[in-house]
Amino acid sequence: MGLKKGTTNNPEGRPKGKPNRTTEELKQVFIDFLDNNIDKLQTDFDKLEPKDRLLFIEKITKLVLPAPLQQFEHKTQDLKSRVDLLFPPMEEILADYPER
Repeated sequence: MGLKKGTTNNPEGRPKGKPNRTTEELKQVFIDFLDNNIDKLQTDFDKLEPKDRLLFIEKITKLVLPAPLQQFEHKTQDLKSRVDLLFPPMEEILADYPER
């Protein structure tokens, strides 16, 4: 039968959003590898064709930078602004009516 959605056998488990230990250890191994080989990586990067350099930068950026949530938030804000142009916020509508 299983557990209901949202319940767990370990209510005091890992907090939401915290990566597991293996993920953190693997990231550290990768960081150490980059630190120890940065000169070789730069030399190899310099040997790449311009097109391949751009592909490399694109791929590594996805690993290093977080997902572009700001773009989503910006688009959401733009949409809200456009809706407000068509339909004024409730505060503006209610401001036209006297309090009782």
